[in-house]
Amino acid sequence: MAMPGALRYKKAWTLNPAFERGGQWGFRLFATIGVGTMFASRELFYTYSSEDTAMPFVRKIQVVPYGVLGTQLTYKTGESPPIQIIQRESLPTASIAIVDPAGLHHIQNIDSGPKGAGGASGSIYKWLGIDKEIAFPNTVRNAVKKPCDAKYYLYGDDRHVIHVVGPDFRQGTWTEPLAVDALTAAYRNVFREYVGVIGKAPKAGDVELPPHTLRLLPVSGGIFSGPFGERIPRMTWEALVKAYLQLREEERAVLLGPNCRSVNLCVYDEKEVHSFLGACRLQSKV
Repeated sequence: MAMPGALRYKKAWTLNPAFERGGQWGFRLFATIGVGTMFASRELFYTYSSEDTAMPFVRKIQVVPYGVLGTQLTYKTGESPPIQIIQRESLPTASIAIVDPAGLHHIQNIDSGPKGAGGASGSIYKWLGIDKEIAFPNTVRNAVKKPCDAKYYLYGDDRHVIHVVGPDFRQGTWTEPLAVDALTAAYRNVFREYVGVIGKAPKAGDVELPPHTLRLLPVSGGIFSGPFGERIPRMTWEALVKAYLQLREEERAVLLGPNCRSVNLCVYDEKEVHSFLGACRLQSKV
């Protein structure tokens, strides 16, 4: 089923020019994507190419094979242990903002705050140095009160985090359109928080640059995907595009400007990377 208006993509792919410069992470693609198998002898990354409204922003989105902290869950046949977590990319620096898939019960201190979190969020809070804390900053707690809410917070001098609560598709009754709408709201709020950081006019004496890279992750993925498990990659791409289109014109201009160099869609599980790349390809055929 074709999507209307600005969500309709042309059937075209381009090689991300960043790899011509050799300056960014790539993914050596030896995976079956859609129909047929693509073999690459060099590091490739594919993006959409289209004249649609969202395409200038979509070209900034790069699927990368690691989580927001640069780690990857890998599977090593014949090795012990067979499942390993490796540091595939560097930890975030002051030039990178990351997204935390927060649990509302932790944000609102129903379950021990940061101290009670596990999974991706637990790792993020350990990196932030708040994994022993029983409460989030009041600024975060006052802003994140329901699913899809998001809030940016600067921890210390250089650790930029956007907390977002994704919908839990295990609870309630969801159709795919309603689920995509919920994901869209979450991503839109993340983008608005990010724009609020990188879009500020510099003050006199400022020497620090804004975080020009956003490490995003698939919101409501994994165990929270409920009945949509295998559909989450495609739903994620659709929601990202819709979220961008729902921003105000001035907000979109910030994301297209020089203060936002790239948005990395971070896929932590090695086995899921090709699904998100495949979803990108399928979207281009819609």
